[in-house]
Amino acid sequence: MFYATWHDFALILLTLVVSLGMAWTVWRRLEETPKAGEVLALYASAACGILAVPSFALLQYMGVGFHSLRWFYHTGAVVPAIVSVVLSAGLWRRGLEPWARRLAIALGVFFFSFTPLAVHMTFIAPYQLEIERVRVSVPDERAGEETIRVVVLADIQTRGITSWEERVLDEVHALEPDIILIPGDVLQLPRDVYAQNMGPMKDWLGRLRAPAGVWMVSGDVDVDARLLASGTGVEFIDDQVRSVRVRDREVTLGGVTIDYHSAEANDVVRRLETAEGGRDIRLLLAHRPGAVETLSLSRLGKAETRIDLVVSGHTHGGQIVVPGFGPPVTMSTLERHVASGGLHEVGGRRVYVSRGVGMERMGAPQVRFNCPPEVTLLEIGGR
Repeated sequence: MFYATWHDFALILLTLVVSLGMAWTVWRRLEETPKAGEVLALYASAACGILAVPSFALLQYMGVGFHSLRWFYHTGAVVPAIVSVVLSAGLWRRGLEPWARRLAIALGVFFFSFTPLAVHMTFIAPYQLEIERVRVSVPDERAGEETIRVVVLADIQTRGITSWEERVLDEVHALEPDIILIPGDVLQLPRDVYAQNMGPMKDWLGRLRAPAGVWMVSGDVDVDARLLASGTGVEFIDDQVRSVRVRDREVTLGGVTIDYHSAEANDVVRRLETAEGGRDIRLLLAHRPGAVETLSLSRLGKAETRIDLVVSGHTHGGQIVVPGFGPPVTMSTLERHVASGGLHEVGGRRVYVSRGVGMERMGAPQVRFNCPPEVTLLEIGGR
């Protein structure tokens, strides 16, 4: 389930070299019993080493670019563990005062705690799949007698099919969806090997089943989503409007690309909002949740759009969510509490933002914290 690139292995090796170098330097410094102030200074230097600021500039110069984020992650996982163990052991050995020994142990435990946290974020949290069930109300004239079951499968963002993707597939089918929506970011591979490695992904997509079909738009990492969907039975609807019968109602579905301000995307929104008829459910499928801001507002700033819901992904919920603060980064134009996931109103216009089932597989660390992956069941209408 865990994917690694040559960048990861190279950065781990570089991290180990730096960590051992720092540990050796600290050990040599402890040849003489340090004063209490020097104890704090040594720990402060270890903390500065975790940041590895000079390495960031070096990696940028080498052209690694965004992958330098992984260097910060690896240093945060490895450097504190090695340095804190060596430093704490050395301080204990040098016959400090009891209070200084206690301080050394406390700081050592604090720095070492980054490593088990990183293990959890890398190997456990990204695979604690949750099933989100969300009730979406609609006006009585189009609520219908039966609830429409819409499964949202966002940001699969895989580099190949593993036991994780197979588990996701099983969970999707267990929800017995009427219709499946995929808001982009399906396969994340370098452009030069993308086409040659689509086979397993196409097979996986071809096994998705729903009575009213599987519908997809392209995302940021999809090199050629149209080609990926071809021959799988998945309907690719970039900048298109389609209608499908779902139980006792019609669902009018529009899809837009990541450039949701384009003329083609604006035309999709216009067609959804102006088409005749008041009994059909109208959904806009968009990779980026900012597309909700293109829906109509009245002059008083209240929603007057005919689109019942925008369904999106893209943000991964932030992947890392700080308790009491939220996700530091969402890569979205929307407010953090909206981009972090769930059903929200933006100026009276409704959007569902999925946390997705995958992670960024190329530049950023492959981690989640306080932000579990999700498969979503939207239950729309019904009495």
